[in-house]
This record gives sequence, structure tokens and C-alpha cells, in this order.
Amino acid sequence: MLNMLDAVHERIIAENIDLDSAWERLMDESAPAVSFYLLPIDDMPSGEELYIKMNSRGKPLTDFENFKARLEKLFHETLPKDDFDAIIHKLDGVWSDVLWSFHGGDHLIDDEFLRYLEFIIEISEWRDNVVPEGTLLERAERAFDVGNPNAASHIAFLTHAFDTWVGVDDVRAAFEEHFVDLARSSAASQTGRVPLDTTNLNLFEGCLELYGKRTGNRRLFSLAETLMLFAVLIHRQYATEEIAARLRILRNLVDGADDEVRLERMGDLIPSVEQLIRDGDLATTRGFNPDRVQDELDKIALIETHPELEHSVHSLEDHPLLRGRIFAFDLDPESLQRHATVFPDVVAPQHWPILTGALLAKGDYGYPRTAGRAVQLGTGDPKQSARWRGVFSNRGRGRNQALRAALASLLDDVAADGGGSVGHSLQRVTDEFVEQARSTRRFTWRAYLATYPEMREGETGVYYGEYLQETGQWRHSMCMLRTPDLMSAARESWSLSALEK
Repeated sequence: MLNMLDAVHERIIAENIDLDSAWERLMDESAPAVSFYLLPIDDMPSGEELYIKMNSRGKPLTDFENFKARLEKLFHETLPKDDFDAIIHKLDGVWSDVLWSFHGGDHLIDDEFLRYLEFIIEISEWRDNVVPEGTLLERAERAFDVGNPNAASHIAFLTHAFDTWVGVDDVRAAFEEHFVDLARSSAASQTGRVPLDTTNLNLFEGCLELYGKRTGNRRLFSLAETLMLFAVLIHRQYATEEIAARLRILRNLVDGADDEVRLERMGDLIPSVEQLIRDGDLATTRGFNPDRVQDELDKIALIETHPELEHSVHSLEDHPLLRGRIFAFDLDPESLQRHATVFPDVVAPQHWPILTGALLAKGDYGYPRTAGRAVQLGTGDPKQSARWRGVFSNRGRGRNQALRAALASLLDDVAADGGGSVGHSLQRVTDEFVEQARSTRRFTWRAYLATYPEMREGETGVYYGEYLQETGQWRHSMCMLRTPDLMSAARESWSLSALEK
């Protein structure tokens, strides 16, 4: 086509052509100089057989062209004529213009179109509560077919999902109104934006680039990102109120929740997200972790009663070791602000080696793993932040009383030191606990681990052995694991400390 336009341009320049006369010939309804024949494809064959011989390239249609031709036929059967004409015009017009800004350097947008359409189709399938299966074309036929009672609403969502970006000069800026990357999470609570764990803050662009791609079983555009993009689209479709608060709640529910935001739950999660974003209704949602939902309801109630605590709550939510879940804190209006102020300094990575001892001095703060034979504690390894995140957010308030009590006591002690060295405060707490154990001759397993740093140097913070959940005691075996599972090398904590001493 570009070559043809160049040739026409050269011909017009080289020859003395009467453009008015040429235009009249082109527009002559009875005998136009150029005419086209429409070849309706009423009984379109399979994708493997489809071949348009009139294609000027003399080649089979690309995957996208094949998909688009079938999609047009599907819409023709489902939509009124005016709606059909509008969508077809947009497919080749303004929607293509929107995607052209994200062609990825190859100056083609076929793949981007297909990925975004897959996102839209999968949303439609989850709304229908059906399992996505088959080719993308087969899935589109089920979603948009006239026999699907929800086809009209699915097509309306498809139209909105494209239309909403038409005329938006800076799509990334539209997302930056709501989100900030994790590197700037410490100041996010002051801006009203929400830190988001994503490879691309422009979720639309991320979807165009990655949707449907996988590494093994892992989606490169995660289900959590899918829900966040869907939430933004719903907000833009219905101009919802209190969007900053509702997106924050959604982030708190889905961030770092790969074990809970799963494919089999998406049929519940999609309508729940729409309900949350449109109406702010959280109490009747389905599919989310109930501990997280209750945490959100408790925080909402706290802020309604004590609005001065909103910044403290949000700053805790945005901390990278908490990621929206503040189960480890009592929602006590008397202490929460104080705890929120000192917490970031106490859990700074440079303090982790001594924090593992200081927190044990305050209580048995870990949580059981693998049917109670193993316990997860904190770690001094700065590469193992996920271990601390698990300690602070693995279990809701109904099951983490020991953690909350230990952390609150430790934070109070550090705050009472009046802004001195946090490291010295943590060491003092540990030393006082060890001295008390020695003076009373009551050396529990916590006292041993607090006394001997060698017993806390495991990279994972996982200990395996004869742990009694009922009493919180270990019997004769306590192995420090190098990796989270039993296939790893382990060291006997008791004998190790004795040998090294």
C-alpha cells in the first residue's frame, strides 16, 4: 500500500493531471474509474483452510487477520447494524491508532491486538463462570455468540476497553494518577496513590506486551495485574467514586497473594472486583482470603472512628514487608501511630541479624509449616525478605496473637529509647532476655537461639524437627534448614552452637 501511494504521488508530480477531473471520475456513481467487488464469505471455512485469493499479497491471512475476519462475522450476527458498523470502523480506525503507540518496535500491532482481545475474552469467560478452553477464536465465539445471553454485555465491555484509551495522549500518566512503583512506596500514602508490584505501571501496555505469555505455569502478566487492570477499566466505565480508597483495598487483597488469587477463583473474583469498585461493597465479596477481607473491614472501621490514623495505616500497608496486610499490628488507636513510626527502622535489613534474636526475646512469633513439623522464623539474610513478609502476614489476627504481642512489646521498647540507635536497642532487648534466662536458669529454646547467633544464621529462617504446636516447645530435635524444604542441607542448631563455642 505504501509503495502504491508513492507511485501515485510520483505520477501526479510528473504529469499534468487535472485533479478536479480525476476526482469527478473517482466519485462517478454510474461509471467510476475504480470500483470494488464485495465477496461475502457466508460459510467461512476453518482457519487452516481460509485463503483469500484476492489478497493482493498472494498470501494467507495472518493469525490476526483471520481472527478479525471471523470476529467481524460474529459481530454481524450478534449486533444491530449501526452497532456493527461502528465497531468495524473502530477496529480499522481509532482502536488501531491507540495500539500503534505500543507496537514494540516491529511496526506491527497484530500481536498486541490479539493479547488485549484475549484479556477481554478471558474476562468475559470469568463473568460467565466458564473455564477458558480451546483456541482464542473458539473462546470468542462462545463469549460473543448470539446464543450467549451475556454476549451484548461482553461486547459492550470490549467496546469500552478500547474506547476508553481513544484520545488519551499519555496512557501511562492515566495509571500514574492511581499507582506508584514500589521504589517510591515510602511516600505514596502522602500522595493518595497506591504502590503496585508490577513490571510496568502502565497496566494497559503490560497487557499488550505480556498477556497470555507464560514461563512454565507462571503468567508473565499475573492474575493480580489482570484484576487491577480490570478495576481501572470498570472505574473508567462507570466514573466510580472513592477510587483511591477502593483501589488501595483491592491492592491489599491481591498483592503478593499468588497462592490465593488463583485461576479457579477468578469466576468469583471478577464480579467481586466489579462490586468493590462500583459500589464499595466489600462485606459480600467472594473469592478473597477471609483474613484479608476482615483486615480491610477492621481498618475501614478504625479510620472512620479515628481519621487521624489514616496516614499511619496507609504507611504500614505500603511497607514492602507488609504489602497491604497489617495483621501483625493491633488496631489500637492509642499505640498504632507510635508503632507505625518506629516499625520501618526496626525492620530495616541491616538490623535483621539482631532482630531475629530481639523478637524471639519477646515471644514465639513464628508460624508452623508442613503440618507442624517445621516453623518459619525471621532471617538475617537480606535476600530473604519474603521470609519476613510471611512472618508478618501469613496469618490473620485470629491466629497470630503471639506475633502481635511480641512485635508490639519490641516496638514499644525501641520507641521508649527516644530515637537512639535502633541496633543498640535491639541488642539491649536481646541481652536482657538472655541475662534473665541465665539468672533464673530457665533456658528455653528461645533463650538458646537468642544467646547464640550461630543458631539463627540459616538463610531461610525455617526450622524443622519435633515442634509441639500445643505448647510452643521443641523436643529433642531442631534443624536449621538452608532452603524451605527437607531436600536441603540442614544443621542441628543445638550441636552447632556447642561446637562453635
